[in-house]
Amino acid sequence: MNEQLLKIEKILLESSASHVLLAGVIMIILGAFLWLGGLKYLKVVSGMLGGATGAMLGSIIAASFSLHLMGTIAITAAVFAIGAILLQQLIILLIATVIFGMIFGGGYMEYAIGKVTPQDDNNTKVSSQYDNSNDQQTSDNAFHADNPFGNMKNFGVNPETVSKTSNAVVKTGEYVGTFYEKIKAVLSELTPTMSNNAGYLIMWCVLGAIVGLVLAKLLKTLVMALCCSIVGSTSVVAGLIIAIISKGNQLWTNLQGHSRVLTMVFISMVLFGWLFQILTSRKSNNTLSSDKSDKE
Repeated sequence: MNEQLLKIEKILLESSASHVLLAGVIMIILGAFLWLGGLKYLKVVSGMLGGATGAMLGSIIAASFSLHLMGTIAITAAVFAIGAILLQQLIILLIATVIFGMIFGGGYMEYAIGKVTPQDDNNTKVSSQYDNSNDQQTSDNAFHADNPFGNMKNFGVNPETVSKTSNAVVKTGEYVGTFYEKIKAVLSELTPTMSNNAGYLIMWCVLGAIVGLVLAKLLKTLVMALCCSIVGSTSVVAGLIIAIISKGNQLWTNLQGHSRVLTMVFISMVLFGWLFQILTSRKSNNTLSSDKSDKE
């Protein structure tokens, strides 16, 4: 996954600096809101998530039935936002289930990608499929010699497959196309690894979802605060990195070899946000209780 992040960094450096900076700032603001206030403003969070889901669904419906795009998105976003607020308890369980499932599944994916080595690649089906002749091998070697990203077959994927599965074309190690096409091409390199480990990946995602569901039922407040802190911290850290990259700084490249420091910072942020939300939530509840008793 780290290899893909390095490629995404290069794509961001080649993109419009103002657009990249704006995206980073938005991620920081929304992340800070979830990181420190997700539990306190749970209805707002539920409404935002419902609205976002409705907007995505609305865009799909509009494209499928040739409807007015903005009107359809506005209606579906409003309906889903209101529904999410009214069904807040169900949304809490859903959020915990999805986040824990993603954490468990993401952890397994990182482990699975780490197992893929150049030595393993010589015995993979993908390698045998595309290396049918000496001429083809020579062509591949010429491509990899010019490819600053390294041999993409180490990740169980052929560069030509990447360019076909997305509209981006890989030429001399460069991704050509729109920003989204480039990102799609990079992420598509993970598809073979996901397909080869689909059974285990699904198993870990389901296990994580069950753990999240059980914990949310037993410890709703604590788990919800933790989920908001995890998502918020991730958004803040990613937003900061993206904002710095927009200034032409290869921050992610410079962080190579310092993963422990970044991990410690992230864990510290998650714990701080978790405790901060719990304490402020209890303080708010105590204030409401005292106000009610004074009125009586």
